Amino acid sequence: MDSGDFSKSKLRLETQPGSSHFIPEHKCLRLKSKYLFDNNIFKFLEGDINNFKFPEDKFDFIIHAATDSNSEMYRINPLLMFDTILNGTRNILDFAVKSEVKQVLFISSGAVYGRQPSELSHVSEDFSGAPEINDINSAYSEGKRAAEMLCALYSSRYSISVKIARCFAFVGPYLPLDRHFAIGNFMNDFLKHNPIIIKGDGTTIRSYLYTADLIIWLLVILIKGVNCRPYNVGSEFGISLKNLAEAISTFSGKSLEVRVLTKKNELSNPDRYVPSTDRARTELGLSQTIDINDSISRTLNFHLAAMKH
Repeated sequence: MDSGDFSKSKLRLETQPGSSHFIPEHKCLRLKSKYLFDNNIFKFLEGDINNFKFPEDKFDFIIHAATDSNSEMYRINPLLMFDTILNGTRNILDFAVKSEVKQVLFISSGAVYGRQPSELSHVSEDFSGAPEINDINSAYSEGKRAAEMLCALYSSRYSISVKIARCFAFVGPYLPLDRHFAIGNFMNDFLKHNPIIIKGDGTTIRSYLYTADLIIWLLVILIKGVNCRPYNVGSEFGISLKNLAEAISTFSGKSLEVRVLTKKNELSNPDRYVPSTDRARTELGLSQTIDINDSISRTLNFHLAAMKH
């Protein structure tokens, strides 16, 4: 089969990771992902990412993105989060070896770089920073780092091709508006006609890639990426949370109040989380096609339309 022929590839989705909060397939998908559940292109395997029973079918590709990044998991059970990332990845790699998969795409995170230095405008894949290894709040980021090492070890030992995408921040339809994503929280405030609340001082810099671009980037990395060579996935356009909130507040000509709850500390530099995507652009020909304003417009229009039904 030609590596670019996705129409003939078998696709499979896994349910939420972590046995302690496993949600049965029919409840999880029907309630949260009806648009996927009702699409006959997908077949579903019910199980835990850590120990699901390997199907006997042969598969061409695996996209491994099963991680619970819920902020509640950080607080309640960081050990479960770390174990799920590491053990789930190992289970997927064992499955890939057994099934003789052609390509595996591991969805990693920009969190593997740790805190971005204020003097560094964009983080490249060559940046040697790392999370604080003795801080339990690093469970997610250290789990992703260790899982990348597993990918390299399995690739070397079993000659499987593993591609690594280090993902940053995104926006688009189906982004949860009530979780720990600032842009989603701002949109939630807007849709409820409430003042947009910024809990910090509004100087934090983030960047957002639209989900349509995200999908294109991931598929290209899966097919054309170099084995075990990480690629940053995200937008290079940094925007402060205050400017982001103001852009959302003026959507459709409206102008909601933006409230900044914390006074700016003039002695500290803004926190940044913005990738350099030079490697993806120059090696794979990828680019961002939908800017932040268009991303905001498309996402809010999606939610406004959904509210009418």
